[in-house]
Order: sequence, then C-alpha cells, then structure tokens
Amino acid sequence: MLVEHPEDMAEIEKKIEAEEAAKRSKRKRVIIFIIGLVGFTASIVLTSVFISSYFKNLNQSTGTPTAQVNAHASVAIDKSKQTMKRDGSYWEFHAEGTVKNDGNVDLAYVMVTVDLFDENGIKIDYALSNTGRLNVGQTAYWSVDPYLEKKPATYSVSLDWFRQY
Repeated sequence: MLVEHPEDMAEIEKKIEAEEAAKRSKRKRVIIFIIGLVGFTASIVLTSVFISSYFKNLNQSTGTPTAQVNAHASVAIDKSKQTMKRDGSYWEFHAEGTVKNDGNVDLAYVMVTVDLFDENGIKIDYALSNTGRLNVGQTAYWSVDPYLEKKPATYSVSLDWFRQY
C-alpha cells in the first residue's frame, strides 16, 4: 500500500495502535476473569471443607456418651408401613418409624439415616429424616421416601444426634 500523504500514514498508525490496545485490553479482561474464577472456586472448596469438618467435630464432641452424660437415642421401624413399589423407571421405597431419646440429656437434633444396599451388599443410595429438639423420654416420628433407580435388597437404619446445651 502506497501512502501519498504523511497524514494518511499517521491515521493508519493510530488505527493499528487502537486495534492493538483493544487486543491487550481483552487479554487483560480474560486473565482477570480466570483469576477471579479460580479464587471463587477455591473459596467454595475451602468453605465446604471448613463446614464439613466443623460438623464432624461438633458431632464427635456432642454425640458420644460419657460417664456423666448419657446422650442416647434409639430407633424403631414400623415394618407394617414399609413399602416398595415401581413408579415408572424408578423404585419408590417407603420406611417409617419412631426415634426416642433414651438418654438423660435433651437432644437438639436427631438425624435418621437409612442406607440402601443391593443384593451384593453394595450401598446404592441413602435417605435422611430428622427431628428438631427431642427432650429426655420424648419420641418423634420419622419417614423416608427415596426414589431409586435400582431396587434395594436390604437397608440399615442409623442415628446421629447433637446434644442440647
């Protein structure tokens, strides 16, 4: 390209400089976005690790019976209300029962976990039910209704709780 006037050359140089500045600006925005995304992801991971370790430690410190404090709960399953039926391509499992505070301290929270296993004993799913405050001697109702892709052969029920302070 022949440039006949120096003014035209100056205009072309300005255009080229503006295009290069736009490219540099776009690269900076992409880098800032990636750094922000990495920071956001790291904060979510760290928060979830903190929360899970907090609850794990809280449970270990409050759910274990000691000589002075008997924090204990028991679960009963009403087998007559247990059902398993096909619902389209899923299995609907229903179990219910009661949980009782058998200890000598009030419980702030009781969680019933129902683990479901296939015919080989491999855990295929789980379901949770929980209660609010459960005072000494009180009984509360629980039920679970998970929808499962695979029909369970057996299940187990376990309890976890947090003591009321």
